Amino acid sequence: MNSLRVISLPCPQIVAELPKEMEYSGLSFFHMAHDDSVAIPPDLFRRIESLKVLDLPSYSYLPESINHLIDLRMLCLRGCLVEDITIIGELKNLEILDLAFSRIKELPKEIAQLTRLRLLDLSECRELKIIPPNVLSSLSKLEELYMEGSFGEWENEAVVDNERRNASLDELNNLSRLTTLYVRISDIQMIPKHRFIETLNRYRITVGDRRLPMWLRRHECSRTLTLQLYTNICLDNGVKMLLGKAEDLYLDLKGLEGIKNVLAELNKGNDFPHLQSLHVLN
Repeated sequence: MNSLRVISLPCPQIVAELPKEMEYSGLSFFHMAHDDSVAIPPDLFRRIESLKVLDLPSYSYLPESINHLIDLRMLCLRGCLVEDITIIGELKNLEILDLAFSRIKELPKEIAQLTRLRLLDLSECRELKIIPPNVLSSLSKLEELYMEGSFGEWENEAVVDNERRNASLDELNNLSRLTTLYVRISDIQMIPKHRFIETLNRYRITVGDRRLPMWLRRHECSRTLTLQLYTNICLDNGVKMLLGKAEDLYLDLKGLEGIKNVLAELNKGNDFPHLQSLHVLN
């Protein structure tokens, strides 16, 4: 059994039948489907320290032995019911962390220790209200950040550090490797004024308090921008950069009055060189 590389348990009851004396030194992938009637053995992860990928969807707790997985590269906890994920901060070699559809209310400050993280998925974490300042900016190798349908409590960049409760979008400017961003921004004033993540080549960004329509989410463009506009159009460089790169532009003009040529006003006469489709709600 010492050559075992993958364990996938679609019927979680089997986990209780795994012999404790089994040799796990070569195991790299472990998946266990969710079952409310089955508990994860508390010492399970003490025996598989070589693990690279761990997939535990929809579980309500994490055993403390998870901190023995010092070589773990990918952790998938989609739909997990765990509220306190502080222990994940001990997995210093993590490169991919998937928390989509989970019930976390706060991203703990310990996540800042995951300096090798390349992908963070917080999609549809609807209860997530707190991301402490400087956590995201500490993830210096981050390439992909997915937060659609999730956290929207961004702080204004003008708020001084010692008064901040939450992250600001300006922190993302420190992520020099970030190429992909899916995010909701409730207020256009939260977008950094001077520049905004110049390295982006894939994004789906919704600005305003309306959710992106489901039919638009299925669109195949690499760069989608949804912009809810009001009477006064005054755009800073950060927003202009997103407009200039957008392939798919969705404009909600319900609050806008008195401007005949919206596109010209938005980009002050500049072209939209990458624009492939335009959707207008008026």
